[in-house]
Parts: sequence; structure tokens; C-alpha cells
Amino acid sequence: MSSKNNLIIVILLAVLVTGLLGYYFYLGNKPKQAPEVAAPPQSNVAENPTTPVIPTRTPEEIKIIAQIKDYNIDITGDGFTPAFVEIKTNDQVFFTNKDSVIHKVQGEDWGGVPIGPNERFVQAFEKPGTYSYTDEDNPTLKGTIVVK
Repeated sequence: MSSKNNLIIVILLAVLVTGLLGYYFYLGNKPKQAPEVAAPPQSNVAENPTTPVIPTRTPEEIKIIAQIKDYNIDITGDGFTPAFVEIKTNDQVFFTNKDSVIHKVQGEDWGGVPIGPNERFVQAFEKPGTYSYTDEDNPTLKGTIVVK
């Protein structure tokens, strides 16, 4: 090999070594940034999975919940007992089938769900008004709920 070729090889090696050293000191030693990870979503899940989660309620919601009442109407082959109930908005009416056959309480735009013996159906009323209902399978059984 000629001295000219040796010189070229030495220059190429010098460039290569300089490049590697530059990479190491400039890029290789740069502090690594952790990849961006989205923050975990806020949740109401308890740390202990056996602890029930109780949602946070505003004082207004607590007041409304405390004022809600439940009313019970029994269903038998003879009718609804009581057949007339007066309630407030958001109160709940539980229809309990005390008969040995299936009944379907049917209001104008609610109900119609089969209720087997000893089963219950619940209906809440959000708007004031008079709500008439019957037993879908026995329309002679009638009742009225007045919501104030």
C-alpha cells in the first residue's frame, strides 16, 4: 500500500472515531426522557376492592334523596291495594304481586313488565299529574296514582 492510501485510511478512521465520540458525548450521554404517559383517569374505585364505593353527592342531591319516599301497592286477583295513592314527584311506587299468577301493571307510558308471584316492580314519577293504571291481563283491575 502506498503512503497516500495509508493517509486516506488514517483520515477515514479519524473521521469515524470523531463521529463515534461525538455521538457518545452529545447524544449518548443526554439524559433520557421517559416516554409521555397519560395520567390515570380519576376514578371512584376504592384502593381496597372490598370497600364499597359511595359516590359523592351535593347537599341538594342529599336533600332530594332524603325526601324520596317509597309506597307499596299489593296486587292480588281482587285488585290493587291500595287502589289510590297520592305521592310527591320522584317518589317510588313498588307493585308487589301477592297472587299466584303473573300480573302486568300497565300505565299510559310505563309498566307492562310481567311480575311473577312474590316479585316486585318499581316505578318512579318525575312529573306531577294523575296516572291511571290497570292490570294488562285483567283490565277490570284499576288504580290511580296522583303525583303532586
